[in-house]
Amino acid sequence: MNEIIISVQNWGRVSDQDVLRVVKAAIQRAIKYENERERNKHHYWQDPDKRVELQITFK
Repeated sequence: MNEIIISVQNWGRVSDQDVLRVVKAAIQRAIKYENERERNKHHYWQDPDKRVELQITFK
């Protein structure tokens, strides 16, 4: 893996700190579960409490 692309949709207009917490949780989950690191595939992660949605692509 040489590149990670993260697209953020901040639907709830939460703070930058909360967005970074969501990104951290998504990356930690990708570390734990190998199937969420499949290359050249878009992986989606949502945090309904914060109203933040991520699209993560591993290349």
